[in-house]
Amino acid sequence: MPDYRYDAVGKDQELDGEETGAYHGRDVIYKEGTAATPSLHSRFVTKRNIAIAGVVGVGLMAAAYITNGSGSNGAPSSSGQPVVETLSNNDTTVSDSLPKVEGINSGGDQAMWNGKTSDADNKRKKDMSGWESPRSYGWWGNHGSGPKPVFESTQATTSLLQTLHEMNEVNTMAFGQQYANYVGQDWPWFQYWGEYHHSDVYSDTGDYPLVFGYDIQDFFKGHKFQEYIKWAAKQGGIITFSWLAANPLGGDAYNVTCGSYDDLMAELLPGGDLHDTWKSWLDTVSEFMDDLTFDNGEAIPVIFRLFHEGTASWYWWGTTCSSSDSYVTAWKYTASYLNEKGHKNILWEYAPSKPSTLTDEFTDYYPGDDFIDIISFDRYATNETYSDYVTSDCEVVVEYAQEHNKVAALAETGIWKGIQNITNSLWYENKFLQPIMEKCPQLAYALTYTNFEEQTYWVPMKDETTYPGFIEFYHDEHTMFLNDSLYHETSYYNYIKGFGAK
Repeated sequence: MPDYRYDAVGKDQELDGEETGAYHGRDVIYKEGTAATPSLHSRFVTKRNIAIAGVVGVGLMAAAYITNGSGSNGAPSSSGQPVVETLSNNDTTVSDSLPKVEGINSGGDQAMWNGKTSDADNKRKKDMSGWESPRSYGWWGNHGSGPKPVFESTQATTSLLQTLHEMNEVNTMAFGQQYANYVGQDWPWFQYWGEYHHSDVYSDTGDYPLVFGYDIQDFFKGHKFQEYIKWAAKQGGIITFSWLAANPLGGDAYNVTCGSYDDLMAELLPGGDLHDTWKSWLDTVSEFMDDLTFDNGEAIPVIFRLFHEGTASWYWWGTTCSSSDSYVTAWKYTASYLNEKGHKNILWEYAPSKPSTLTDEFTDYYPGDDFIDIISFDRYATNETYSDYVTSDCEVVVEYAQEHNKVAALAETGIWKGIQNITNSLWYENKFLQPIMEKCPQLAYALTYTNFEEQTYWVPMKDETTYPGFIEFYHDEHTMFLNDSLYHETSYYNYIKGFGAK
């Protein structure tokens, strides 16, 4: 089994101890040089029994489901088919501690859009927090209309953006995870090669995250994981990419060696010393994007979180080596180049770090309304300060996004270095969901990080301390997972499922 790669982070005044905007642990899954497309025999475990759910101490009940690799009834297949024919409903009625609301996640009439509403049914009142209010059951009526992407885009991509705007309005937050179907706590990426449905979230809930995150740099390192992305998209999942691009001068994304340059990002532009390198890397990104299509050939819409956390100092594209002017100009060049290459399937996401404290940087580094579809943020912190920091950040981002008519989201977040040491069993419900819904229920989604191993994870498994809270979080009406019936009423999901993509 390959070793994980650890990245050293130097002492940085902006780190504030461990209160960072980023997770500075493993930026890639495995060491460079490791074979990224294993032969079939490299899957060293051929059978694996997973108890997906059971009776937990808080009185939650879920069906137990056992999967194995034997090819018997209910077994996963090497072709990547789901382990069950249809996903189980995200049924909020199983928990006595939660409100019983007809129509939530059950396909009831209240969850259906009737084509006539101009506003969401039961929309949150302005004087009530999102936590006190129920989710809205109807959509606000922009199916087929609403904001358009900043670049000319495919119909599917336009539909995705409109759905994300709708998700800002329904008083519920979609859940996402980085590499949700590619690596888990106790299974490395090669263990189930070609079996795209494996997921720790599914093992917990019988459902999948609504947002699937991946990092483009792993394609540069030889990982051929496009089929995993395609599978998630075909299920109706929303795909988002970060790009931990290597430093063009050498080293990884965390190498903030600036060489002899006063402004490293300026050298990426035409006429700069690093322009040819950057352009060749964009051609590789283009090659990667070309392969991301549905079965009918239409490009899969993706969210591209370019130059994330650039308002901080720990990446080479951040404040250590570059200015806000060169950051904005490099963003515009990159987005325009990929658009000119024919990629009409990209929504562009601005994801600064710590916007409530790095307030000047938050606005200075903003690439502009003509180049941004989604305004988001990244935030990690210790348990003691996480809720305060994430809500302060999201209030700033939501207000700014609304002023600029953009989608608001939480692009990447979690407890610093993982939740494995958290002792509050209901952390996901009480320290994550409730504070966000109280302060900024307009967020379309929140994505947490990769389950690297049993000692470093952000989604708990059964018998782990924070598992009860994660199940409460899943069943709460204020969250949305892939099989949520309300999500299945969105224009994007119906477009994907209706045009033969699956």
